[in-house]
Amino acid sequence: MSIIEVKNEYFAYLIGLGGGKKSAEFYFDIEGKYTKEEDFDGILIKSYSVSEYDSFETHVLLGEWIAEALNYKFTHNYPYNNEKLSIIKERSDYDIVKSSVIDEIKRIYRETQDYLDCLFPDDEFIYSYRVLNSRQEVQYLNHQKVTYNFISSFFSTNRINFPGRNVKLRLPVNKREILAYTNLGYRGQTLGDLEDEIIVIQYSS
Repeated sequence: MSIIEVKNEYFAYLIGLGGGKKSAEFYFDIEGKYTKEEDFDGILIKSYSVSEYDSFETHVLLGEWIAEALNYKFTHNYPYNNEKLSIIKERSDYDIVKSSVIDEIKRIYRETQDYLDCLFPDDEFIYSYRVLNSRQEVQYLNHQKVTYNFISSFFSTNRINFPGRNVKLRLPVNKREILAYTNLGYRGQTLGDLEDEIIVIQYSS
């Protein structure tokens, strides 16, 4: 498998592949200015989480940057803490970091699409697995129709299970909606190593 290596540690942290000293300083309240608030534990935003809970701020910031990079309209209903994102957006280096991440998203998407076209040359859709969260389970059981968030995690194999989630679907995913496949890696670890994960944007099938 050809690895697509993440070169931007700020993006690596957001996507759940780790990070580095600079990203820690950018996303963490290292000066302790806001830890007096009960809601702040020193981490302004956490890495992207498949479960999405407790990482709403990450979904919003990452969604904003992906939408700008790939010309999507970003909408969401996450119950996120805007103060945490405001702290990040008020940093003196915010615009520089944002620009670097947007450039990285464009590169990763382009290289991922090239990779998928080689791996699945005759396929417009790739069948992948989605483990529904509690809200989506209710939708599916009542209407057989599910609403997906702007960013969704799918899986390349059937081996992934999560406690408390009872519905797993095998679904066709349009290749053009895939931001990152299992071969996205950073410092020796890939999305495939973690959970056979595929990052999908605005799933519509």
